[in-house]
Amino acid sequence: MVAEIKEACGVDAHHKTIVKILKEQNIISIVAAKRPNLTATQAANRLRFVRSKENFAFDDWKTWTFSDESMIELDCAEGVQRFLITPQQRYMPEFVIGKKQQGGGKVMIWSYISYDGLGPLIFIEGGIDAKVYIDILKTYVLPHCLTCLAENGAVQTYMDDGASSHDSELVIDFCSRKGIQRPYWPSSSPDLNPIEHVWGWIKHKLTRLKAKPKNLTELKSILVRFWEEIKLESIQKLFVGMPKRIKAVKDANGWNTNK
Repeated sequence: MVAEIKEACGVDAHHKTIVKILKEQNIISIVAAKRPNLTATQAANRLRFVRSKENFAFDDWKTWTFSDESMIELDCAEGVQRFLITPQQRYMPEFVIGKKQQGGGKVMIWSYISYDGLGPLIFIEGGIDAKVYIDILKTYVLPHCLTCLAENGAVQTYMDDGASSHDSELVIDFCSRKGIQRPYWPSSSPDLNPIEHVWGWIKHKLTRLKAKPKNLTELKSILVRFWEEIKLESIQKLFVGMPKRIKAVKDANGWNTNK
């Protein structure tokens, strides 16, 4: 990128000199952030939500269970794009790269986290529709919520995002009949969901593998191993940080944050 600047400006200077000048102006080369491309309506909904939760303390979040699914690529690699900007500009809409699906072999994983630890790592074959999601709720979420209620009397609030399979009438009816408490959750809000950090940990470890998985069977085996290596204290720190996460979105007026 420094070479491109030299060519565009017609400057014949050592690259270290150019880098020094840019740093003096607080301009650095930053990898483009990958966040959803928010609309003004989505940002307003996010802001409304965090304002309703700004008085939540850490103890309030301890009774929440956060779930999500994630797509993992076989090649374990993600392309990057760089911008010459100030650190404060990184999460401005024009410098955020929208998430998109990549080609090639991939697996979909689903799980949840609670203050008590990780849920099971589930591999989803063929995607999630309402029927598949109800099976997940029945098999994994409902027993978890009932166990927490039996052990400490705390009613779990179960969070999932606004995917169409999550908000079908069948799913809403099932949760209502079984007493699964699902709050409103603003769309396109991975920075509010702490399980996104767990996916990030796993993907980061995958990119650092010297021997990449050769097929989906090997990839699944590695994912299970990484999942089992995650420590309870790491999960609990994510819950401790929820008030800061809420504040960051409020300070950003509902737009993307670095959380």
